[in-house]
Amino acid sequence: MSYTNTYYPDYEKMYPGVKITPEVLAALRASDRQMRRFESELKTERFEADNEKQVARFIPSREDSYERLIEEDRLQFADEEMSVEDAVEYREMIRYLYQALAQLEVAEQALIRADFFLMKTEAECAKAAGISQPGYRKRRDRILRKLRKSLKECAPKDFQEILEKWL
Repeated sequence: MSYTNTYYPDYEKMYPGVKITPEVLAALRASDRQMRRFESELKTERFEADNEKQVARFIPSREDSYERLIEEDRLQFADEEMSVEDAVEYREMIRYLYQALAQLEVAEQALIRADFFLMKTEAECAKAAGISQPGYRKRRDRILRKLRKSLKECAPKDFQEILEKWL
């Protein structure tokens, strides 16, 4: 099965741990054909003719360069305000936050969920809890202090500096 040509490479060399059965070979070849077709459609400039209107139009290559997009101010890329490192830190922070939330009592979790996740007002939360608004605010602040402390305990020591930035 070492037959190779320009269209079909030696799959046994490319995938040494895979047993190349006829079914696998057929799938690999179909995939290669499809990839060549996609590349051709992407890179090829062509004309499209409309015989009824007697019009031909030029369809440019759809392949584009990063440099040209920058020159034309047509960036289609992720917002550069949040770096990859910040995004990872943010995800880790969310993960530690959920761990810390799980350590709160059920009533405390409900209060935090209503206030921050369901975006209810202080007045709505206080009314639902059956307490005054200043009483609710005191309770919430106490729970938030407890949550911060729990969050610091959940996060590993090397994450403490990052944690201080977010808190």
